Amino acid sequence: MKKFFILAALFLTAAIPALGASVSDTVVDAGTGDASIDASYQIASFSITITPRGSGLVEATANVIGTHPLMTRIGFPTIAIFERNNSNDQWRVVRTVSSQWNPNSLAGSHSYVLSYQGVAGRQYRAEAQFFARDSQGSDTRAANSPFITAT
Repeated sequence: MKKFFILAALFLTAAIPALGASVSDTVVDAGTGDASIDASYQIASFSITITPRGSGLVEATANVIGTHPLMTRIGFPTIAIFERNNSNDQWRVVRTVSSQWNPNSLAGSHSYVLSYQGVAGRQYRAEAQFFARDSQGSDTRAANSPFITAT
């Protein structure tokens, strides 16, 4: 019985940190709501959100965090804001920015806010690519925000 408790304690000691690490690497697909584990050696977490600010203004906020504080490059190859065309239900790019990197040569994270003066009542969503590089290699991820209605 004592051997069982020792084995159980060893298992829990190994399993709990592993479960905790996978929670921060869970990605939810905005279109389907499906979650998937998206672990990386360089990217610990990433997100893209879009927020209505009033009078038609929308802001997309992208965040990326590396797996350690000394990434040799971290940022966003592209960030885009899309607007839905109500007549044909198609999305079109209305604002984009490229090559937004943390200016520090060694940094562990980066954030960027992209604004667009849209039209109140129209729907918008954001999309971003996330990049991180360290001495072991590099990784790129992409994500979409859910859509919002500008106010």
